[in-house]
Amino acid sequence: MEWSDKHDRTLCREVLVKEPYQYPYRSKERGDVWNNIAINLNGLDHPRFKVNKRSVRDRLTLPTTKYTAKVYKEENASAISCEQSELDQAKQIQTITQWVFTFNMFVSLFLQ
Repeated sequence: MEWSDKHDRTLCREVLVKEPYQYPYRSKERGDVWNNIAINLNGLDHPRFKVNKRSVRDRLTLPTTKYTAKVYKEENASAISCEQSELDQAKQIQTITQWVFTFNMFVSLFLQ
């Protein structure tokens, strides 16, 4: 399968709705959510997907990493903030959500 911006936007939207990062890392619940996301994406007619839960997780890592690097580069290049596309906004929300849930997990482990 070849990924396009439309595929990436659809994937980010689905992840934002399902919120897999609210569950602990490597938990059954988190795996079930990733599997559910893959099933939902495969059920779409446009854009057409053929993915499994592993490919969904791997694909989400790439744009999130690229987005973080892009933002860092733009912020260091100038003091002017650049316009963000819908995909960029979804990646930003996804990155922040992932960090918040990871932070909360570590805090709860530390306080126990």
